[in-house]
Amino acid sequence: MDPFRLDLDAKSKDFVERYYKRHKAYPTHGQIGVYSGVLHYLKAVEAAKTVDGPAVADKMRALPVNDAFVHKGTVRADGRMVHDMYLAQAKTPAESKDRGIWSSTSPRFRATRRSARCPRANVRW
Repeated sequence: MDPFRLDLDAKSKDFVERYYKRHKAYPTHGQIGVYSGVLHYLKAVEAAKTVDGPAVADKMRALPVNDAFVHKGTVRADGRMVHDMYLAQAKTPAESKDRGIWSSTSPRFRATRRSARCPRANVRW
């Protein structure tokens, strides 16, 4: 499972290029997740015109998550973000044209955990 594609589109490729030039390394999934979350928070602050926590959280749930790595993501009422996931398969060295892009993926699909409010949330996976 791969939550992000570094080469998803021109916007993500541009971000990765700028990041690599500055840090001489490719961004990790954790770094991309923090970038996406902070950017969404800042967009919500701007839209809500306040830094009041509950108002910003409401705006974060209302706004779609769209950035270099997440397209049409949503924040659920319980605070979890739902976005596309990719099933990754490692490339052979001959297939890998770029050191940072080491996997190929299946078409995107939506994946998320059940909400804690779901009556079947206690079911073990």
